[in-house]
Amino acid sequence: MNPLFIRKLTIDRASLPEGSYLRGLPAVRCRELHFRRPVTFFIGENGMGKSTLVEAIAVASGLNPEGGSRSFQFSTRDSHSVLYRALRLEKNPLTPRDAYFLRAESFYNVTTNIEQLDGNPLDDSPPIIGAYGGRSLHEQSHGESFLALAQNRLRSGGLYFLDEPEAACPRRGRWLCSPGFTGWRDRGRSLSSPPIPRCSLPARERTSMNWERPGRV
Repeated sequence: MNPLFIRKLTIDRASLPEGSYLRGLPAVRCRELHFRRPVTFFIGENGMGKSTLVEAIAVASGLNPEGGSRSFQFSTRDSHSVLYRALRLEKNPLTPRDAYFLRAESFYNVTTNIEQLDGNPLDDSPPIIGAYGGRSLHEQSHGESFLALAQNRLRSGGLYFLDEPEAACPRRGRWLCSPGFTGWRDRGRSLSSPPIPRCSLPARERTSMNWERPGRV
């Protein structure tokens, strides 16, 4: 049974700036989110705030806004929202072995930073690319680089945030990009991540926002 590294998320909307677009996002209208399952899919229409909320939880967990593990500290453009400041995470005393934020739109920047770090002649540590399969991610297609991440870098017992991992994956490869699916099980791996569960919204909003509890995968 995978542990829940984050049990509860509290959103202090009152602390958000007056007039901020964040106050109007359906994804942040719930005051509390209780996490009960290790893997959950967050589904909704464009503009609901899905990526904004995932980004905020990842940043509040100590991860780089543009993606990567806690070791990545690069910044191409400071464009993340201040929502993370309004979040309070109730964590499990058990510390995750690993943590990673996959942000599809900026994975190219993560790849570039890996090559920059590995190319530093003053750093004699093992190449970072070894954790991604050993082959330059820039020398692979966008979809192949995502699969290399899923197959090699993400390990069991970790806290992982995946924002649109299916964006660059062909239909067959999406099973590998989606945590807990067939490809992961075939490799003897499991994924533990903070779920975003069903959230009760006013009836007039339920048609535009779907917090879906995952079925069996």
